[in-house]
Amino acid sequence: MAFSQLAKRLVFSAVIGGLVGLATWYRQPSTSAQSFVTQFVGYPVDLAIFAGDLLGYGDQLSNLREALLGPLLGLTVGVVVFVGLALSGLLQRFVTEAWPSAPDILDNDLIRQMSGDLSPFSKAVPFIGREKELRELMVFAGQARNESPRIRWVLGREGIGKTRLAVEWLRKLEASGWDVGVLRPDVTARIIARTRFRKRTAILIDEPDTWPDIWTLLDAIARKNKTIAVLVTDHVYRAMPTSVDTTISITLGKATEPPMMLSGLDDNAISSLWDAEGDMTIEDIDGRPLYAVLSKFDSQEIVRRVAKRIETAESYGGTRSLLVACLAAPVRRDAGLSRIGASVAVSALQKIFESEDRTFLRGTLPRVTPSLVADEITLRLASEEGRPDLEAILSVCVAENVSAVEHRIGSLWQRELPAEMAEVRAHLQDTFDALVPGRLQELVATTGGLVFEVSQAAGRAKASEAIFKTAVSVIADAADRRPTSRAIRLSEIRMAPYAVEYFLRSDDFQSIRHWARRSMRVLTDRQLSSDIEILCSGLEALRSVVEAYGRSGRLTQMELWASRLLAVVRNSELRDEAKVATCVVKCSADVLRFLDTEDPDRIKEWAERLSTIGDQPRFRLDKDVRMIQASGLGNAAYRLGFLRRWDDMETYGHRVLDVASTPGLQDVGSLAFAHGQAAVNAMFHYGRSGRLQDLERWSKILSPLVKDKTLRTVESIALLIGEAAIVMTYAYRKTANTKAIDWWIGTARDLVASPALKGSDAVRLKYLRAATNVLEHYGLRGDKVQFIRWEREILRLVDLPQWKDTPEVLRSAATTGSHATFCYDDFSDFGAIEAWETRLVAISEHNSVVNDSKTQFQIANAFANAIHSFGRAGRHGGPQTARWREALTKIGSRFPADSDIQALLTKWNLSSVDQFFDRNRD
Repeated sequence: MAFSQLAKRLVFSAVIGGLVGLATWYRQPSTSAQSFVTQFVGYPVDLAIFAGDLLGYGDQLSNLREALLGPLLGLTVGVVVFVGLALSGLLQRFVTEAWPSAPDILDNDLIRQMSGDLSPFSKAVPFIGREKELRELMVFAGQARNESPRIRWVLGREGIGKTRLAVEWLRKLEASGWDVGVLRPDVTARIIARTRFRKRTAILIDEPDTWPDIWTLLDAIARKNKTIAVLVTDHVYRAMPTSVDTTISITLGKATEPPMMLSGLDDNAISSLWDAEGDMTIEDIDGRPLYAVLSKFDSQEIVRRVAKRIETAESYGGTRSLLVACLAAPVRRDAGLSRIGASVAVSALQKIFESEDRTFLRGTLPRVTPSLVADEITLRLASEEGRPDLEAILSVCVAENVSAVEHRIGSLWQRELPAEMAEVRAHLQDTFDALVPGRLQELVATTGGLVFEVSQAAGRAKASEAIFKTAVSVIADAADRRPTSRAIRLSEIRMAPYAVEYFLRSDDFQSIRHWARRSMRVLTDRQLSSDIEILCSGLEALRSVVEAYGRSGRLTQMELWASRLLAVVRNSELRDEAKVATCVVKCSADVLRFLDTEDPDRIKEWAERLSTIGDQPRFRLDKDVRMIQASGLGNAAYRLGFLRRWDDMETYGHRVLDVASTPGLQDVGSLAFAHGQAAVNAMFHYGRSGRLQDLERWSKILSPLVKDKTLRTVESIALLIGEAAIVMTYAYRKTANTKAIDWWIGTARDLVASPALKGSDAVRLKYLRAATNVLEHYGLRGDKVQFIRWEREILRLVDLPQWKDTPEVLRSAATTGSHATFCYDDFSDFGAIEAWETRLVAISEHNSVVNDSKTQFQIANAFANAIHSFGRAGRHGGPQTARWREALTKIGSRFPADSDIQALLTKWNLSSVDQFFDRNRD
């Protein structure tokens, strides 16, 4: 602690001590406090009083003692507080001076002395778009306590910003007084066990695959009885090997928090880092801030930097040391480097590795960053080595750090290379496979097993969280390392739909787009394009992306990826395969299911894509294709109905009927459903538009389905018929066509009573909604007997135990109450109106609908009807009216922005009611 900081501490201690002393003086001292002051502070005063007695001034001095008692107590407490705070500052300074530096296992110079504008440790690299994750990590650090170090993994793709986030975390903690740093690569578990930590410590372990004994290192940290927070940044979620000792597994299990998975930055954040005039597009960057920064460099700038690094290495005879560092760093310098001519003086290494710490370089070759630079150096230097020498170098590297070598070679596969460099890359891969036999088979088995586990766990969100995190990272990493393995790429493409669904649950569309791009890379790989299994799996992956964007209302992205899917199929030599056609039809049908547009031409465009395939002679009897085609055309007709494009709606509706009546397919239940859906959709649009003749025409088209005793026992068909009953009773409720009303409500009631449907609540709910329309019909007709009959039937359904908290049922009850209070006014039955009060108030306050404006409007309308009814009878000033008005006011206060509810409130508040009925009476 500097002198100025110590002075601030003393001033702070004095201020706090003074305030506490004044507060103590201000309050009346207790008896115990007086005793304390008298015993430990009052002795000099007592001596003065004794001397005063001898001189004859004892009484005056006694009065003085009583007057000084409060100030003396305040002074005493203030001094004690001041001394305590000051000593704590001195103690802190003593610890800092006596133990002046952070533990030697940490490289904290990387935090304070930053260089290199491509390094995550550089101040030139801005921190953007990770504020939420940084706050979460600060909370994580705050959870570390004495005797309980905490460990957390931060996972993400290369270039996604893991290290940059971790560095910002270290900076924040350092500013708060923590010891911080990156764990040195040459540290062992034994060194950690001997290390003393002077205060709260934050540790970053970057890319743990450089430590073969990472689990023993973490275990050594977890066993320290200190406040330690550890971040481990990695590209893959690592499961602890079964070979790890049980005690280590238990210790780390207690200390490790759930991992943080980093998604790509959104396009707005990337745009602030990206050079729009560079070679990379936003899609190429794929949410990775490192690549956005790289986009600001001329493509030749990276080449010039690489050339300069190699030129420096050549001038000091250290090219092989540089190659080994790129392939396998950190590498111990005693790991056989002299056998391959990779051992040079420390002074030379300092030049090659740009002022790296001399003490560190005595024992270890450091990593070369960023990965893009290390890749380029690896290719350049490897191309200059003869095959025997290159194999010898790889042998030493694999023996020292096999995981790092595998990762570097895998990174080389992530971009297009000239033929000469592609040959070097292939030779590196072949040599590695020869040195590590069985590794490829192990990766194939791992990725295939993870896809199987995910497929078994799909839909069980809580149970599958860990499985998904492991599978998403491990399979992606394996595919990046081994892009030429068909089996691994197949696992990748099969994982994509599960990954999309997993990320959709958390609205992580950056990760969804990343997996969509991964799928496109597989589908456009020339080596895999003729593989029907991979093509169909890839199309299903893209279809899952289309559906995800559709379900979330991101319709532009939905159509973009659907168009890309179709483009892949058009360019494929397998486009005429039935499985491929099925994927295309499914995709087009998905678009029509979600497409919410005012442009009928777009709807018709996607519908025609469906018909182009489905109407081909070779697919006319393909059940899968035709069922999906019928569903998609039905969606098109439904969308066009909302736009009142009646001719177009009729066209696509009849196309559905044509598909459903295809000879040889009439017995397919789902086509019968499509037939019924097309009819009900047309009935819905014509009914709400008052086109009753067209409504009747389509009801006759539905009639065979309604009368089919076999099909109507299928719940999906029964629900369609129930929906038709709702449409028809609603359309006819204000007409005199009681016969049609009775027929349709009777049909719905028969479905509810059907033993085959086993009392389906879904079917019963359709019946309930139709019954409310029937109730309104009889109320408007003035038929009190039938009105009461249907009111009782509705309340019987509403009061079923299984429906007490169902929002749609409560809304039907509220609608019934609105009709009842209106019609009973015409019937002059005020007792029946009052009978609804308790039920309506209970519904208005029910948690399931308290925020549902549609339900609350029906209740408010019922209250308004009651106020009007009682007022018309000359009872607008009575207690009943006051209760209705109070209930209406409560609803209005909950929905201040709802114009319909506010209009009711304005019309039927106290002054308006009085003026209305006084005016009518006059």
